[in-house]
Amino acid sequence: MFATSTTVARRKAVRAGIATAAIGAVTLGVAAPSAGATSVPPSSDGDVVVLDAGDLSQPVDLGARPAAGTAATNTSVSSVTGTLAVTGEQEQNVDLDVVTTVVESAHVTASDESGVTIRRRVESYDVTDNSSEDGAGESFASDEELAELVGVDLDYLFGPDNRLQDVVPADGVEVTDEQLAAIDEVIADGIDKAGLPAEPVGVGAQWTATLPGTNGGAAIEATYTLVSFADGQYTVEVSAAGDAASLYGDDLPRGFDEASGTIAGTGTLVGSVDEPLVRSVELELDLDVTLTGPTTEMTMNLTMTESEVSATA
Repeated sequence: MFATSTTVARRKAVRAGIATAAIGAVTLGVAAPSAGATSVPPSSDGDVVVLDAGDLSQPVDLGARPAAGTAATNTSVSSVTGTLAVTGEQEQNVDLDVVTTVVESAHVTASDESGVTIRRRVESYDVTDNSSEDGAGESFASDEELAELVGVDLDYLFGPDNRLQDVVPADGVEVTDEQLAAIDEVIADGIDKAGLPAEPVGVGAQWTATLPGTNGGAAIEATYTLVSFADGQYTVEVSAAGDAASLYGDDLPRGFDEASGTIAGTGTLVGSVDEPLVRSVELELDLDVTLTGPTTEMTMNLTMTESEVSATA
């Protein structure tokens, strides 16, 4: 939001291609709605297709911007649990259980019609791996590039469409080559995320966003519904489904030449009109994927959960 060990080391594919994709605009783009906008019929806006504009007797603008000077802290807890089995030339069976906790601060330094700049700092990054094999869960830790950025002030630059355009070190901040590489990862995870409906919508509104898979892979489709808006508080529900092959595209792990399986998940975002930076997000995703090769087959059955809670700073 204005607000990411073995061949299993396709952690990026799993996180960027599933969890980030499934939440999509919810985690990166959903600003608080505001009342009083002009009603318009359903339409398509780039990656977003509005299927139903909802009850426009009380239209809300999902593109509302947080005001300059507002600030918040965000705590994200992500978990990956499940099983991984490798058969064939190599044999491996692992029970995965890894939890990642990230605390970030955010401060809006600029906000106008041209876009929004949010200065963010990773305050802490912690991983707890209780997998059955030492170190096996490390590849599934959430947004591991953030570990390099603890204590670094970064400016996230959003355009007028609420899309992330760039991430740069704040004025006067010097970064290492490793931190520059981590910043590139942050940009890659967020810059292509689908936007929100450009037009006002009402309760009951439903739209879809086609979220790109990784490495040229097929897209995952997410469906969003504005289920309530009352007393300044709104709730958006999201569901996502896709082909697990979209996680890999043309970049399958060495030793494998085919991927198959399914991705499915649901989530809920709750936010406030008066405090656009403050929200809560709950997401659960199920991944069932099989990678096959000439001599080896790998099967992953995973459940990913993500919980984010923000509060004014």
